[in-house]
Amino acid sequence: MAIKTFPFRKIFNPQTGKTTMVSGQESINNCLAMLLSSCKGELLGDPNFGTDVKKYLLNFKGGALYVTLRKTISDAITRYEKRVLVNNDDIYISQGADENTLNIRVVYKDLTDGTTKTLTLTLNGDEL
Repeated sequence: MAIKTFPFRKIFNPQTGKTTMVSGQESINNCLAMLLSSCKGELLGDPNFGTDVKKYLLNFKGGALYVTLRKTISDAITRYEKRVLVNNDDIYISQGADENTLNIRVVYKDLTDGTTKTLTLTLNGDEL
């Protein structure tokens, strides 16, 4: 059974006024992007949803924080996105072009079709 979700940041089509729905890898990537860019407590009804990654945008120095963020991201994905399998070693985080940007790459196994896929996400403090 295919799961349909709202696309991240583009829920409504302004031309038609209708709700947009996506499925498959696009749905998974949208859900992962929303999870990774949300702070805990932002989603009404579930105070644990999110990763708080954007709190570290200006203070990302790697090292112990890198390990902590990878575990935080892996735990959140395991808890909230049941269509994928990921572990800490599949998550790559790096400082972006400036101190206000963080690049995250997640390699995951799509449990709906058994293939390995990649989500690449750039979080910019100005957009969050």
